[in-house]
Amino acid sequence: MRFKFKSWPSAIAAVVLTSTVAWAANTMLSNLSASGAIAGANLLYVVQTPGAGGVKATFTQVATFINSLFSGDCTVTSGGVVTCAKINGSTFPASGTSGGIPYFSGANAISSSAALTANLPVIGGGAGVAPSVGTRSGNTTAFVTTTGTQTNGDCVKIDASGNHIANGSACGGVTSAIPSTQTGTNYPIVDGDRAKVIYLSNAAAQTPTLPSAATLTNSNGWFVTACNINAGIQTITPTTSTIGGAASYALPGGSAISPRCVNAVSDGTNYSVVPQGNIYQIASGTLAMGTSAVSAGTCGTAATLSAPGVVTTDRITVGFNGDPTATTGYLPTAMLTLVPYPTANNINIKQCNLTASSITPAALTVNVQVNR
Repeated sequence: MRFKFKSWPSAIAAVVLTSTVAWAANTMLSNLSASGAIAGANLLYVVQTPGAGGVKATFTQVATFINSLFSGDCTVTSGGVVTCAKINGSTFPASGTSGGIPYFSGANAISSSAALTANLPVIGGGAGVAPSVGTRSGNTTAFVTTTGTQTNGDCVKIDASGNHIANGSACGGVTSAIPSTQTGTNYPIVDGDRAKVIYLSNAAAQTPTLPSAATLTNSNGWFVTACNINAGIQTITPTTSTIGGAASYALPGGSAISPRCVNAVSDGTNYSVVPQGNIYQIASGTLAMGTSAVSAGTCGTAATLSAPGVVTTDRITVGFNGDPTATTGYLPTAMLTLVPYPTANNINIKQCNLTASSITPAALTVNVQVNR
């Protein structure tokens, strides 16, 4: 540290002594009491030569005195520049780096870092190591405040003040490489299931729920794929919102090899079923037809196959599992007509006799399928 006196500080005073004081002329002293005894360290003065005018202390005398006060850590040049190698016992450099910052390079040593680059963040170097600069990804010099748990892979939302808020869920795209399989009761689909495939597996009917579309993160375009891979009907029911224009959507039973899937897509208020009008299998199986006599111009009792998920608007496809034309009741000359129709969760087929004579059919099995 360096400083220069342009005039004598008030602490340095020239004091005229009486001729009775027996000190050498021009002597620099550091204390004097009113009685002439040496006491205290509050005054600097110069002994006047008897009979002569007062003289000023030389810079050498001042330097010697100041150096003694600072335990030899400071010097004074003939130009009046005071240079101190230490401040409060800590070594201070004679000069620093322009654009750098001072730092403690040791417990009692102060040094200067290298020049720091403009507009880059300062990074601490640790004990005894100079600070340095980091990097930034953009061109802003502003800092932001973050709130919420900062989780690896999650997105960040920006509020109206420019603060970054943890989103609490992953960014767009598939959030899990492995689809989630749920075997419990009434699985609640949550915001974090965005873009996931949820396999619903339960032998009994269930009511999985969807959150209110308005509460979702990135609610306009949020979607989930739900697939039923077991026999139980999965009636997907949103909270507050509708799905496909209705209060719920019945996802029929399926299997691991033939899952029944639907995409539920939010518009920020309600859910759409996408893709609309896609045809997929609701139910299939075989059905043994009756062998009781069917009178002319009548229909027999319907044979029924349980088919969870089938609704009255579904269309049934019926086919023989072999050539029926050699089987009684289905001969070309006396053939019963098969009339299929759906009821809730069932496939029904009646044998109707359009001929003028009664027909007693032999056993026959047919294949049935319902597509939607």
